[in-house]
Order: sequence, then C-alpha cells, then structure tokens
Amino acid sequence: MSTYKKRDVVLAPFSFYQGDVPKVRPAIVLSEESGELLLAPCSRRLPDSHSAITIDLDDFEEGGLELFEESVVLVEHLTKMPKRKIISKKGRLTKEAFTKIVQRG
Repeated sequence: MSTYKKRDVVLAPFSFYQGDVPKVRPAIVLSEESGELLLAPCSRRLPDSHSAITIDLDDFEEGGLELFEESVVLVEHLTKMPKRKIISKKGRLTKEAFTKIVQRG
C-alpha cells in the first residue's frame, strides 16, 4: 500500500451527493489517521460558495496536474477516505499553498 503525506495531491473517487456516480478528482491530503485520509477535493469549476481556494502550477513543489487554468480546492467538501481507494499520486503542494488551504478548511 502506498504512503501518503500532508500536501500530497492524489486522484480519488468523489460523489458529493447521495446517489451520485463517483467522479475521479484530484484532492489534497490534509491528514492521515488509522488508514484514512482527510481529503480536500479539487475542481475546475468555481463553486457558488466563497470558501474555495485557487491553486495553479506554481503551487506545486513536485509533479502537478494538467492545469491549463486555475483549479479550486473545495474546502467545504472535506472527505475522509480509506487509503485503498486512492488511485494515484499526482504531486505535492508547496508549504505556502498548503497553509493557505488549511487555514480556510
């Protein structure tokens, strides 16, 4: 099983509403405890709420996403997920970008 740490950006299946078909999205690992990760999912669409935080390629310390424009971190949709559901790791955020997310989450 892979190891994931704070600031990692992973791909994982998310469904925000009961009955939705899960959609694979990037997500930021906020913490890990007892085999579960606390994740903040990302989207290209700006939500109606004001709690989203934008990220772009400059916010990555390593790796990244196929970003042609900014993405948003959906801090209002924090989700606990078992590590075994993670599809892959895409990169790692800078400390500065991660701090911005944690302070808003």
